[in-house]
Amino acid sequence: MTLRSVTHVVLRAFCLAMLCASTAATALAQADKVTIGDSKLIISLPVFVAADQGLFAQNGLDVTLEEFETAQPLMDALVSGKVDVAGYTAYAITMNASLRAKKELYYLTSLVEDAQHPISKLLVKKDSPIQSIADLKGKRVGILPTIAYTLWLEAILAKNGVDPAAVTLQNVAPPLSGSALESGAVDALFTNDPAAAVLTSGVGKELVPGAVVELASREGTRRMPLAELLVGPGRMALGAGEIVLAVCLPPPPPDCLQHFEKVGRRDALAIAVASLAALIVRDAAGRVTEARIAVGSPAPTVLRCRGGEAFPLGRRLDRETLHALGQGIREGIAPIDDIRATAAYRRQTAGNLPLRRGRRKGPSPCRPGWPEPGPGRFGAVGSPAFMRAPRPWAGPWQRRPWPVAGPG
Repeated sequence: MTLRSVTHVVLRAFCLAMLCASTAATALAQADKVTIGDSKLIISLPVFVAADQGLFAQNGLDVTLEEFETAQPLMDALVSGKVDVAGYTAYAITMNASLRAKKELYYLTSLVEDAQHPISKLLVKKDSPIQSIADLKGKRVGILPTIAYTLWLEAILAKNGVDPAAVTLQNVAPPLSGSALESGAVDALFTNDPAAAVLTSGVGKELVPGAVVELASREGTRRMPLAELLVGPGRMALGAGEIVLAVCLPPPPPDCLQHFEKVGRRDALAIAVASLAALIVRDAAGRVTEARIAVGSPAPTVLRCRGGEAFPLGRRLDRETLHALGQGIREGIAPIDDIRATAAYRRQTAGNLPLRRGRRKGPSPCRPGWPEPGPGRFGAVGSPAFMRAPRPWAGPWQRRPWPVAGPG
């Protein structure tokens, strides 16, 4: 399971960043002057935007903003009555403060962090040997000094088979996070923006576990994410004398759906006009909780369609959802014209590939459970696994905006 998918599960469970008001909410609603506490973290961005755009004044409120380093002292200020509203704080921090102070809180709005809208990031130095969450065993990880980040990181470690007791958690204030990582005071850092953005533009990189390649040379071995290995057609990020020793793949989520489609000029040994690989995770109700979509050929390297992955989330995997997913794929790629197909054809074809599963009889060859949304544009069910693309010089065929199924 990737860090993002784990973060999605953990942070949704805690419902990240609640905006809270004290028990004086009724009187507060009638007041003209309000003190809103905010933190220096990205979770308070809605408060900053509202103040900058004059939304408070437009609604007749005279708002004073009071800044705090993190959400922990912000929530303490709320329950002690030093501020009227706190925006935003993590649910774990909110509930902990409410229980300790024995005060009832009112939730006005909420933010939810998920795989497509990440807030928290796990960072290491760019030259760090740490390539996976498993590598954090025996290491020191700096975290924001809040109970929420402690709970979340412990859950992420446990989900990836690492005993939280085997990792040293060290509280690091946001102003010190950059120097702590750069100096080696901590081996990794679990934080959010703006510190994460500053670090990734400098000495840090995000630790997003997935496929990892192990490279070997006379100087020894090293690991790097597979996504960073391929840098262009026929080019890899190999050092002098390096070879690929192994490709390490994390196990897929249990009961996930996996599928692959390819469109080529002929049935075998053909360079693809477009291809698609998909991994879908659904809950017990059949709704999509995670989607990983990659396409080949419409870019110099295999392209992860992160924008398109957001379309099926929370929805059933029916024809309407697959149509939306296809449109997301089209919007996320920038193909070119070449001797195999035009850019327009590649874009349309790539977006049509999610629907091809519904035109084949029987279960997916990779994993059962992929939906059967019915016949395709040509009314044919049972199309072959490979589909021939029209020749660029084939006249009227080239003008068709959809793939043409060949005889196999």
